[in-house]
Amino acid sequence: MIVSRLKVLFTLILSVIISLSFTIGSYAEGYSSDYDSTNTSQINNSQEEEEYPLPEFMDMYPSNINETNITTQPTELVQIEQELQPQSQKLKKYVDGYSVNGRLMVPIRKIADTLGLRVKFEGGKLVVEDAATTIEFILNSKKYIVNGTEFTSENETIMLSGQNYVPFSVLAKEMNITYFNNPLYKWIEIVGEKEDVYIYIKPETSMYAYKPKEIAALMYHHFQQESIGDGGTISTTRFKEHLQALKAAGYETITELDFLHYQQGKINLPQKPLMITIDDGYISNYLEAFPILAQEGYKATIYVITNNVGKKPGFSEYMNWEHMKEMVASGVINIQSHTHDLHFQLPKTGTNRGYALVDLLPRVKEDIRLSKKLIEENVGNKVFALAYPYGVYNKDVIKMLEEEGYQLAFSVVQGKNDPKNSTMELKRFIANGKYTGEDLISKIK
Repeated sequence: MIVSRLKVLFTLILSVIISLSFTIGSYAEGYSSDYDSTNTSQINNSQEEEEYPLPEFMDMYPSNINETNITTQPTELVQIEQELQPQSQKLKKYVDGYSVNGRLMVPIRKIADTLGLRVKFEGGKLVVEDAATTIEFILNSKKYIVNGTEFTSENETIMLSGQNYVPFSVLAKEMNITYFNNPLYKWIEIVGEKEDVYIYIKPETSMYAYKPKEIAALMYHHFQQESIGDGGTISTTRFKEHLQALKAAGYETITELDFLHYQQGKINLPQKPLMITIDDGYISNYLEAFPILAQEGYKATIYVITNNVGKKPGFSEYMNWEHMKEMVASGVINIQSHTHDLHFQLPKTGTNRGYALVDLLPRVKEDIRLSKKLIEENVGNKVFALAYPYGVYNKDVIKMLEEEGYQLAFSVVQGKNDPKNSTMELKRFIANGKYTGEDLISKIK
């Protein structure tokens, strides 16, 4: 029995060594992405990347393989192989709160379920209640009523982008809410039976109360703890540096739906809005980028190649549907289309290009329809946006997308976006892994 187990363990170690050798070789050969490494306009930063040991994030992502597995259960590791599954057993949801006059304002409807509260609008008042207590908040007023008795808060109850925001201090006191304050990450945590809610404490400039004339968007692809020196891959250290630099410069992330609603005149936006996009759907988006985004209080949209979901067609594994469902449920990530199977590499030149769309319009139509269907069925969020493979598109493709229900699309042209222009040819800045945080801010100003 001991000899048998030693053989299994030896086989496992040997396979890991072979896998590592193959991975290093794959990195040396490069990988297929929308990033153009021949662009001489990109900043060449010669500083070496430091290894970034990502700290434990609320025990959110424990490893599948630990010392106990290796020493006592070697046969089970053969069955596990390299399959990655979401590690969270309890849903974690993230919502934006705002500090107004030094007091936290929270979107009541987004946290009511976690707190076991009922919310309704009745007689011109926002009514929040549980079995024992009823609070009536009066919109645009500091007055509120608890079980028939009137009180005054330091802040008014307000509405932003269709959401009612109430003073958290009133809610916590009257409903006996237990919460934990984390000054390091500037959020408060509320523990619920089925889910935990993290409420970011953001400045007033992040509130949806402004009318910006231009909106920037960033494009990322792959993340890892140590950079391989490719501009299309960013180290987790550098990614975190980017996000912290953006926050320090006053940028606040918005979603593509926010952009559409702003263009349609339905809502306002933060003072310096920004869209973060991630193309392809590598597993690193889930393991590395997602926890850092959540930690820093930023949102992003991942544009997924649906034909690669749960597979490893090249140098990296791709996320599976369960990973995506977890991230969407958190409120941090949105999933949209990067087509189903319209990425390929021309064999003669080795240059990445999209399909000759003019000649293959029927196939393109079938592809974008399938991609939309798969995401909506497996993840559950509505698909209305697409990132063009390698930035290739024309007027016929735009018309086809609109016919299939797409309302927004990103190219790889760099620049800011004017909300008055078409949403089907949006620009993005390539967030090169060689850029420092300062470099990135200079580029998008």
